[in-house]
Amino acid sequence: MAQDWDIRTLGKVCSVCENAFEDQQSIYSCLFYEAEEGYKRMDICEACWTDERRDQAVSYWKTVYHAPPPPAPEPVKRETAESLLRQYMSKEDFSKSHVIFILAVMLERKRLLVERDVKNREDGVKI
Repeated sequence: MAQDWDIRTLGKVCSVCENAFEDQQSIYSCLFYEAEEGYKRMDICEACWTDERRDQAVSYWKTVYHAPPPPAPEPVKRETAESLLRQYMSKEDFSKSHVIFILAVMLERKRLLVERDVKNREDGVKI
């Protein structure tokens, strides 16, 4: 009979004292078995790691916590696209309705449109 395990990834805080881990801090990750929950992962700082916890663990390992890198900055500032959309919407000139639509979709879906190719029509309009 197959068993599904739902073991979470490395935590950001100690499972015992709930203090946040610091970058490059040594910690213990361990698996415990509980009858009602099954296997449960706990990440514990060295100060909270005891012989009793080690003896109760099904498996444990010592590791180093690496803080996640800060999120990358947005390539196009959201305020720039939004201010441009507001500027076009405030004018009652709907000759730029295609641009208004694209800006609205870009902001709604949090996507960045990338220009890949420009073609010139016979009448001089760029597509």
